[in-house]
Amino acid sequence: MPTDIIKMASQTTKISEISDNELAQQLSVIYFMIGLRPQHFPTTEEDKFLFYYIRTNFGHKGVKEIYLAFDLALKGLLDIEDIKVYDQFSIEYLMRIMNAYRLYCKREFAEVIIPTPVLIDNIKLSNEDKLEEIQRWKEKKEIIFKILPTYLHDWLVELNIIEVSEKDKMIKFSKATKLREDELRNEAELENIKLPYKNFIAWRKNNFIDLPPDEVQRIENIYKRIVTFEYLKGNYDKKD
Repeated sequence: MPTDIIKMASQTTKISEISDNELAQQLSVIYFMIGLRPQHFPTTEEDKFLFYYIRTNFGHKGVKEIYLAFDLALKGLLDIEDIKVYDQFSIEYLMRIMNAYRLYCKREFAEVIIPTPVLIDNIKLSNEDKLEEIQRWKEKKEIIFKILPTYLHDWLVELNIIEVSEKDKMIKFSKATKLREDELRNEAELENIKLPYKNFIAWRKNNFIDLPPDEVQRIENIYKRIVTFEYLKGNYDKKD
């Protein structure tokens, strides 16, 4: 089934976690698939920007999802009229394929949710393991907000590493709500998916009284990422 293939691809190593060489190898396969001639491959300087752009916008995706997106496009399964590369693998070309892939995923099942790592779900970790994982994230040179796992927030609270005041919590939930609204607005403007944004505005005008549980969960997850991101960036002090 298509959803099984999507899930398998999404569970491969995240793009944010692979090296430049590994990313280059994946892209080389795609260049071959779409018939891009070697003399038109991106230059070394173009690769630097391309890699940065891919990691920034698709770092949360499994590395095999890029291959899957182009495979589906070549098979005519994506809602995109022209997949010819015309001797130039541009950012605009990549975005057209990936946006069409995203819409395909949404059609196959309501939303492809980034899976929480299976090992963390199914294995009881010691406090030392959790502290080690938190430290690993603190040492990352670059932290991409969208792919921050929400379990880090839960561990930070559980281990009494951070404590958010009620006032600060309200401020951050307000910020999370605004970020969610911005996400839906972007979908409405860039992908012509207007109904979710329209509904969200209606809920906001009604003080979010009828906000569905799935939207509540999304906002809560954004809130957790805000708190975690600020801690990892040094805006919270470890408690004595």
